[in-house]
Amino acid sequence: AKLSFMTSWTFGKKEGIPMANTMFFSYIQGFAENPGVTLTPKFTLAYHRQLFGHLNVGLSTSIGGFNNFGIGGLIGLQYEHFRFSVQSDDLTGFIAPENTTGAGVGIVLQVLF
Repeated sequence: AKLSFMTSWTFGKKEGIPMANTMFFSYIQGFAENPGVTLTPKFTLAYHRQLFGHLNVGLSTSIGGFNNFGIGGLIGLQYEHFRFSVQSDDLTGFIAPENTTGAGVGIVLQVLF
């Protein structure tokens, strides 16, 4: 079980120009010591940008949780109100394996409204 909170802010999108910027902030607090959900709270700040009308790219950084520090990324495609992405909230295991306990990759399907 976990408690999570996420908020986002989209800016820079103008009428007829689909290049939007989105900032995300999330907080996750677990109630047990498990990978990805721990008693230590995790704070994440992320930035996503839509490019060329359909491509979505992003970067994130997190502090706390299972790995103490994480750097992540996202790449995906968006069509109208649907977005499909491959993401990782922790690529640090590939970048600096001596400073972390692992890495993870996930798939995200979003319905935007």
